[in-house]
Amino acid sequence: TVNPAIVFNGTTLTNASLSFPYNQQLPVATGGTPGFTYALASGSSLPGGLSLSSTGLITGTPTAIGSPTFSVLATDTKNCSTTATFTLTVTQSLALTPGALPDGVTGTLYPTQTITAATGGTGPLTYTAVGLPPGLSFNTTSREISGTPTQSGKYVIPITVTDVNGYSITSNYTLKVTDPLVLPPATLANGTTGLVYPTQTIPAAIGGTLPYTYTASGLPTGLTFNAATREISGTPTQSGTFPIPVTVTDSIGRTATTTYSITIIDPLTLPAATLADGTENVNYPPQTIPSAIGGVGPYTYTASNLPPGLNFNTTTREITGLPTQSGNYIITVKVSDSEGRTASNNYAIRVIGALNLPSATLPNGVVGTTYPTQTLPAVTGGTGPYTYLATNLPPGLNFNTNTREITGVPSTGGTYTISLTARDASGNVATTGYSITVTVNPPVVANATVCSGSPATLTVSNLLAGVTYNWYGATGTTPLATNNNGTFTTGPITTQTVFYVEAVSGTAVSSRTAVTVSINPPATLATVTTNNQVVNPNQSTTLLATADAGNTIAWFDAPTAGTQVGAGNSFTTPSLTATTTYYVETTNSNGCVSASRVPVTVTVIPAGSGTA
Repeated sequence: TVNPAIVFNGTTLTNASLSFPYNQQLPVATGGTPGFTYALASGSSLPGGLSLSSTGLITGTPTAIGSPTFSVLATDTKNCSTTATFTLTVTQSLALTPGALPDGVTGTLYPTQTITAATGGTGPLTYTAVGLPPGLSFNTTSREISGTPTQSGKYVIPITVTDVNGYSITSNYTLKVTDPLVLPPATLANGTTGLVYPTQTIPAAIGGTLPYTYTASGLPTGLTFNAATREISGTPTQSGTFPIPVTVTDSIGRTATTTYSITIIDPLTLPAATLADGTENVNYPPQTIPSAIGGVGPYTYTASNLPPGLNFNTTTREITGLPTQSGNYIITVKVSDSEGRTASNNYAIRVIGALNLPSATLPNGVVGTTYPTQTLPAVTGGTGPYTYLATNLPPGLNFNTNTREITGVPSTGGTYTISLTARDASGNVATTGYSITVTVNPPVVANATVCSGSPATLTVSNLLAGVTYNWYGATGTTPLATNNNGTFTTGPITTQTVFYVEAVSGTAVSSRTAVTVSINPPATLATVTTNNQVVNPNQSTTLLATADAGNTIAWFDAPTAGTQVGAGNSFTTPSLTATTTYYVETTNSNGCVSASRVPVTVTVIPAGSGTA
């Protein structure tokens, strides 16, 4: 019997790629007596890392590049054989260099970026990309990333390149999208020359890339800008309206400028003057109080504590009349300008008579603090014994008619003119005014630190009964809150913010106390290490996640709120009958939770459709 000829043709095999697993079946021999075995012909060898099975399957992972030829002997069941020559090219392994792409800005056209072409493998190559920022797209032909990003964040973009033989490799590219660098507007408080300016904090910039640096120009003389705290403070010495450009620069050189305005006026004041003495029951020589200066006219005037018998003309500012009672009087004149500012000054008039009650200077008092005992002067002249009566004492202070002592604890701030009247045995009377100013101490409030997005509660620790507390934002002159309990709860805080608080008692206003609310960042998101779990109906599975050192993990059944179903790095689900999503939340050592929860889905395959 003649055995049919064996047909076994050599060819060029599909390329292999260095370091990638290779699996290729040789063409099947025909003819002869079927049941062929295959082996390398004597003197032939495969590329390093590959081997040939007796069934003609080449497998392995090549370790060297090249295009060698080799011969294979095909042998049938009657031990007849033939040889064929094959070529197998091993190319360089696919390589796609990862990298960081330039930052983008939301709402701004992104500068087109071309991903560097891959090397190695067998062309043509195809490219795909996922995880792009919303608004950007990837051109699979030109490898270009382009568009206008619409959402800020840090993105990892896996780009996969695949060669014609199905070998593929994925490299990650990072792209950060920031919001545009903006310096928010704000209304700054007006100031007054010669008076301490209420510190104003320029709003923090938003967008761009941290850290920021700030500069300011055009400030009124006497005011300074603190580039670290963004505070404008000082005592202005020049009046006018001043535009103040403030420029912020981020870490990659982008800038934004906003111009703020401060108006400085001269203080509303009533100049001092010396008034003529008067004589009891003799016409007083008319005296004109000086006109106010500063502020914004027109002005209105009022006067109080005039000696009995004298009058004040609010239009001409003249004091006239017939004094009827001797004494040393302190006349308080108050002026108001057209914008509601007020100022006052005291003017002394002595009315000469039978009795003389000397003047004296009294020390200031402080709301809530014991006043140092003061003894008012004794009257001279006339005929004893004398009696004394004091009126218009600051609330909380008392006058002893026998010892002429003022004692007590002032409870309301302001400037008071105490009127002391002395009367002798013959009925002669003298009255003298004594001035006391009662101030109020500034509030003491501790700085606070809260989790980003949470409110802060600020509390005055030196709380005083009857005192009102005004709370202010970093800029402006309108209080955010006014109360007597000394507590203020802010809105949600997302960046370090400065607030100010002052104490008000009567007409006394303390200096403002700065209170800084700092921010603890949210916990970083967890990393789920068991994503895409698939189970059969009525099965459970264990989900795993990792978190940064010091962070704790909790598992929930909803993206927000919901019920906590587990804690720790692992969570074993109950038996599931339907596809279910769980959510992983992290909490850092400061007690701040992650800004969002990471979803992880367990897919339950329908009964009868296969086994997971």
